[in-house]
Amino acid sequence: TLKKGRVILDVKGSLLRDNLAPTGAVLLLEDTTEKVGLERSARQAEKLAALGTLSAGLAHELNNPVGIISSRIDLMLQEAEELGLPPQVRQDLEVLHRHSQRVARIARGLLSFARQSPGDRGLLDLNRVVEDTMLLLEKQVSKEGITVRRSLAPDLPPMQGDPNALQQVVLNLLTNARDAMGDGGEIRIETGTVAGQPGWLRLVVADNGPGIPLHRLPRIFDPFYTTKAQGTGLGLSVSYGIVREHQGTIDVQSQPGKGTTFTLTFPVVVPEDHA
Repeated sequence: TLKKGRVILDVKGSLLRDNLAPTGAVLLLEDTTEKVGLERSARQAEKLAALGTLSAGLAHELNNPVGIISSRIDLMLQEAEELGLPPQVRQDLEVLHRHSQRVARIARGLLSFARQSPGDRGLLDLNRVVEDTMLLLEKQVSKEGITVRRSLAPDLPPMQGDPNALQQVVLNLLTNARDAMGDGGEIRIETGTVAGQPGWLRLVVADNGPGIPLHRLPRIFDPFYTTKAQGTGLGLSVSYGIVREHQGTIDVQSQPGKGTTFTLTFPVVVPEDHA
């Protein structure tokens, strides 16, 4: 069977002889492309797991000094007000305070994402999941010339779920959108209710990148299927599983040259007095 792209073969050979004289050879060719790919993906998955543990430890270590810095700046702001220090000094302290709080939020978000969650679920705000994820990625995306447009519906009903797992889904979708566009482009992320389906929430992550070829669409949720040179092929597969565990759905629409749109839906929590 002919295959496109790079193929890895395991070649074994035996020499044929006639009265000790070489007369030919028998070659056994085994296509090990898929096997090698699975082994590489498994190693990468292990590396990511180790990175998650390292990130959790790093975030935990950052929390203490950042907390001290933030509290000291709070005291300095109070003293600046009491002592009547120049406005420029107070403005500088406010800038330091704002950015120290941002570092603290990023550290907490990283810890939440990297933590090995037991899968405990509770009431959550889907908008908060999006915002926490953006803290980890937005700065990097903007440096690559990519614009992120958010349209998060206010007063969104709560849903039942694991925020850590859903954060992983959002991060996977945003990362894929970023990687697809290269330099420049736009990512749109929306939340809201589902029109015509009372009791359901909607999360949309769309990009205006090159799109996904039609022949690849049926396989994008398959484990270890990837078109990235350094990809594991696990991101969308894991995301699909998480969405299904939340009794949700995930749909993708894509056209070459016109971008890709992922639409996720989740059931909202029905109040007990209306259940």
